[in-house]
Formats: sequence, C-alpha cells, structure tokens
Amino acid sequence: MNQTLAHNIQNNSIAIGDWAQVKMPDGSIREFTLASPQEINPSQGKISNESPIGKALWGHVAGDICQYRVGPNSRELLILQVKKA
Repeated sequence: MNQTLAHNIQNNSIAIGDWAQVKMPDGSIREFTLASPQEINPSQGKISNESPIGKALWGHVAGDICQYRVGPNSRELLILQVKKA
C-alpha cells in the first residue's frame, strides 16, 4: 500500500468521537457515535468502543462491511457514512 493511501485510510477511519451511519443486518439504517465507556448514552446513539458494534466499527471507513458477534452468531453491517469528530 502506498504511503498516501495508508495516511488517508487512517485519517478517515472511525475512532472515538466519530459518527457513523450504518445499514444493519435487518436492513434498517442506524446512526452511532463511538464513545469511551464512560461517555455512552444509547438514547443519543453513543455506543462504547468496547461494545460488539463499537469494536466492529473501530478503524473502518465508509463502504466497509464489518462483522460483529451477538452471542454465538456473527452479523454484518455496512458503513454508509462517516463524519470525523
């Protein structure tokens, strides 16, 4: 991977404070803001970076398909948009 592409991926990838719009496995569209565990507020869409979905989103960019686990089941979501904090 060339250095410019690697830099762009890092700058556009999801981290704490960033907002993401995702397509869930059931087809619904949800919006999340990645937060530290002390800042979570599910009613405001703030999810922990340590939650299953938070871990799946971390480091990814718009257009990525991410996997997360719910119990023994693996599920996928599609990142539609990302806004950096």
